[in-house]
Amino acid sequence: MMAEAWALGLILLATFIGSFGPIFLKRASDKLNREAFSGVSSLIRATAGNFSLVVGLCFYGASFILYMIALSASELSVVYPLVSLSYVWVCLLSVAMLKERMSRQKWVAIFLIILGATMVGLGS
Repeated sequence: MMAEAWALGLILLATFIGSFGPIFLKRASDKLNREAFSGVSSLIRATAGNFSLVVGLCFYGASFILYMIALSASELSVVYPLVSLSYVWVCLLSVAMLKERMSRQKWVAIFLIILGATMVGLGS
């Protein structure tokens, strides 16, 4: 089974949507304090009502559903390496949304990930 074009597009969308998950989980973790990790009940109290946590998990869930749909129409050996593009999206979003800084070495790594994902996608 060859990769369908729509399935590859769906994987790209899934990686983009899924990359918001860690961004919101980072925001959620910033809202927690050390007391939240003193026990299970205090962790539950600290995370209940943490909007960023819920949003992050929803992004992960939506991404998972899109992955499953794409996998039904494509080979795992083609689709799954494209998941590495999530790292690219997360880096770009962390710069834009979390005001993190990127070094030259990180930009080179992002370029290599994009190059590798492109080679896998074209090799289908």
